[in-house]
Amino acid sequence: MQMIKDNMVWIALAITLVLVYGISEQEDENDLGISQALKADFTPARVPSRVHVIKAVDEPSLLRKEIMDSAINMFEVPSNEQEAISIVAMPSAPPVPMNPYIYAGKLLENGEMVVFLTNGRNNYAVKSGDTIEDEWKVKAIRSTEMILLNLATQTQISVQIGALL
Repeated sequence: MQMIKDNMVWIALAITLVLVYGISEQEDENDLGISQALKADFTPARVPSRVHVIKAVDEPSLLRKEIMDSAINMFEVPSNEQEAISIVAMPSAPPVPMNPYIYAGKLLENGEMVVFLTNGRNNYAVKSGDTIEDEWKVKAIRSTEMILLNLATQTQISVQIGALL
């Protein structure tokens, strides 16, 4: 009994193979009967006795375009036949400096807005017109943005400073 339990998978596999073989033999026998029945009932379709001849048309609008006689390499990179034009590089504007400050908060004090900024090392409380590190000037403070002016490049950047107060 123990030997049957140990080999149960192999026994099930053998039974499955025998059943599959038996079913495939039955299908093969059925297929032969169907194909023979189809051959016996098949009759060719009638071919019409009249053949219509299409007349050649010489109108240019109905004819297709002529095929080119010369072969073209479709994958060839087209060559630029124009002469190389010298390009003179124009001096570009200096890059706009990045904003080094992070908005930390704001306070409305005596009708004047005070904005708190940090650069990771130092914290600043600035008002409109203040200069930060001799590099940036606070040009204007509005309710939701502050405009900083870079003194070296005279470029302005806008810093979002939260919601309305």
